[in-house]
Amino acid sequence: MRLRAWVRGERGLQTLEWIALALVALALLTALAIGLRQTEAGPGEAVSAAVSALFRCLTNGADCPVAAVGVGKAGSCLAQPTACLRRWEDCLLHGACAGADPENLLGLLPWLALVGIGLGGGLFALLPPSVPRRRWTWPRITFPPPRVPRGRPILPFRPISVRVPTPPPKPTPTCPSSLTSEPAQVDACAQELQKYGIYIDPRNWKLEEIHLILRGVKRMGEAMGGPENMKRAIGGVFIDRRAGGGAETYAFWPHPPWKRIVIGEATLHQEPAWRGEVAIVHELAHAWDMQSANLLQRISGRPGQIVREMIKFIGEEPGPTCYGGLKSETCPPKWRVGDPKEEWAESVSAYLYPEYIEFLRLTSEKEADLRPLHRSYVERQFNLARQSANHTNR
Repeated sequence: MRLRAWVRGERGLQTLEWIALALVALALLTALAIGLRQTEAGPGEAVSAAVSALFRCLTNGADCPVAAVGVGKAGSCLAQPTACLRRWEDCLLHGACAGADPENLLGLLPWLALVGIGLGGGLFALLPPSVPRRRWTWPRITFPPPRVPRGRPILPFRPISVRVPTPPPKPTPTCPSSLTSEPAQVDACAQELQKYGIYIDPRNWKLEEIHLILRGVKRMGEAMGGPENMKRAIGGVFIDRRAGGGAETYAFWPHPPWKRIVIGEATLHQEPAWRGEVAIVHELAHAWDMQSANLLQRISGRPGQIVREMIKFIGEEPGPTCYGGLKSETCPPKWRVGDPKEEWAESVSAYLYPEYIEFLRLTSEKEADLRPLHRSYVERQFNLARQSANHTNR
């Protein structure tokens, strides 16, 4: 192990380099001595003659000077390596194997060894010596010994349990009933809407408007059996306000919670005040039906499963209002055609707000009414919302 470590070390590699250089120098001196022994000329003429003979051997295929040192009987490949290589090239590539003796290939081994030794020695001489690297270790941190007064024994460490009093929990802000409150209480009203799957930006709403939305949402949530049931049925919707225009529900919105309701101030602030709640419930009924539709139906604006089944269930029964499929002669002409989606939304509004129908009867819509088939179908959907929650809890 010590010899192996010494060879792999810096001193061992340098020693091997010196030995290799000494062997190369010894081989050159030996070749020079052999060349001088075989000729009567001076040293300069002998060296030049040997170099000339070597070039003639490699270029013209003449006999190499190795025959002059007593190795001429080793074979033709030893004396004429280039000619031997050409014969074997013709044999392997062109099929002309005449004169290619396999035993003569042994004569190429000294030449291959000479070339290998030369290339290996050159590469070995050019490569930088490897320097061993030390392995990195974590630094050792030494702590000074504790100062203990003389004559006082060192007692073993004993952990001391200290009871830290836990601070009382902060009271969670609740949605205030008054219309003048702090921003934190406004955020609390927005968080209460999130329990029902309704999301708003409190910065864009007044507190009285949030109270209006919350009243309509709570009435719809109670009919479904609680906030969780409503959140599951609607699937989440973001409500935003705008200065002008009416109300509109987008079945697909490229941002969570993927549905959006935009309602104008004129639609939100009506007389009496509960009519704004009816507008909120109307748009939430659209979101309820959209939740029962697939993605393609939502993007294309087609009705969901709830509206499609309602069309089959009610048959030819008129809707509750002129805007919701009443199709009466007293209704405006643009509403006489009817829209199944609006008929469903108006049926939900009339079911949750009976005063809505009474209010319309005092106006020009004398025939406004939530008829038996429409009422039965809406009750069925609310019951299904409650039953699906019960199955989920089981």
